[in-house]
Amino acid sequence: MRGKKIRVNDEAYLKIRKLALEHGLAMCQVVERAVSLMGEEEIKREELGHPEVFGVSPEYLAGLWDGEGSFYIAKTKYKYKDESRVRLMAAAAISNSNKEFMEQLLPVIREITGGCGFLYLAEDGSRPHHKKVWKIQINGQKGVLALIKFLAPHLKIKWEQANLLYKFCTKERRGKYKIGETYDEEDWEIYRCLKELNKRGR
Repeated sequence: MRGKKIRVNDEAYLKIRKLALEHGLAMCQVVERAVSLMGEEEIKREELGHPEVFGVSPEYLAGLWDGEGSFYIAKTKYKYKDESRVRLMAAAAISNSNKEFMEQLLPVIREITGGCGFLYLAEDGSRPHHKKVWKIQINGQKGVLALIKFLAPHLKIKWEQANLLYKFCTKERRGKYKIGETYDEEDWEIYRCLKELNKRGR
């Protein structure tokens, strides 16, 4: 990255400065790390490609995911040998208020992900006057990776999130989930980057 100029706006500058102060780093180190996270081991779009599944094309489903879907890392707590531990789990979801449409979409998702995914009513008690929203949830590395590979060549808005989650899932040490597993700084940086991207609604 040395010698390469990167332009940032005022909002990005303030975020970079805040992260640098929080972690005791120089601003250039924060930028370098962010660029490396987004640029290394990207999914090769041109190497991926899938036929339609039950009449649904990858392009159509990617458009749905760009508009109504998300890629993220869920953080949960659990006990291991009397210690409080944290588990990070790859996840993806898509929401829509039309139950019939989501019931038709569910078998498509399950076919793509090898049987992963379930449909539920995601009610928000704090917004009683809003429409009910139905959500298809995919949890775990296997299903999420299959979904990303199916959608990746055609994602536009959610490409960055998919790429980061792909990197999280395909780290060399990551295979079957092990009880007591710990996470390194790169895992947590990916978690934070995904959280920030989803917060901005990108």
